[in-house]
Amino acid sequence: MPVMGGIDAALAIRAINTNVKLMFITGFDVRDRLKKQISRNGDVVLRKPFNVKKLSQVLQGIFHPDFQI
Repeated sequence: MPVMGGIDAALAIRAINTNVKLMFITGFDVRDRLKKQISRNGDVVLRKPFNVKKLSQVLQGIFHPDFQI
């Protein structure tokens, strides 16, 4: 991202709303800092490439945690 990275953007968003649910989409290996951020806040990482079915499953899990994939 041109102005800030995804983790910094997530921290800025969380400063406004601590209950927001975030999904990181990346083509890179998940780094240690991102892993810590995710495990601490229950965020989700979706690795590229992915298809519509996988995206749908991840979104169901975010918005409906009781939904079984």
